[in-house]
Amino acid sequence: MKKIMLLVLVLALALACVSLAAEGIWTTKSDMPTARHVLSSSVVDGKIYAIGGSLGGSACITTVEEYDPVMDIWTRKANMPMARGAGASSAVNGRIYYMGCIPSLYGALYSSVQEYDTTTDTWTAKADMTKSQVAPKNRVFSPTRGHSNTIGHLVKCDSWN
Repeated sequence: MKKIMLLVLVLALALACVSLAAEGIWTTKSDMPTARHVLSSSVVDGKIYAIGGSLGGSACITTVEEYDPVMDIWTRKANMPMARGAGASSAVNGRIYYMGCIPSLYGALYSSVQEYDTTTDTWTAKADMTKSQVAPKNRVFSPTRGHSNTIGHLVKCDSWN
């Protein structure tokens, strides 16, 4: 009997979720404090991190902001060590890895990698990528067995080789 009740409850919740999604209702939430473009974002523990970008001119910024969707609150976090835009980020084990980028929209490419610890709100330099890139492709971020050019290998060995 308990199994049947549990099954009914699960089905009811599933139908409610499908019904809400089908309605296509958008809700306005708190605005991001720093409007920008060419930023990167990652999610850690249900919070969204907006990282770097440009305010509209050619210069990039160091700004990092955390959004808590449950509380609908934005919080300013520790700035990146250098201004960056058009980079890519990936969350692994509660840390965010920001890599590649340009210091300004018309600047040289960077190969540097920075690790952001969301618990301590600190940035640490990691091993540079073997090649400078703007927004490195996602394949770089997927830990794949037998390949050292992955974020998984970087996290484990602090090396791309």
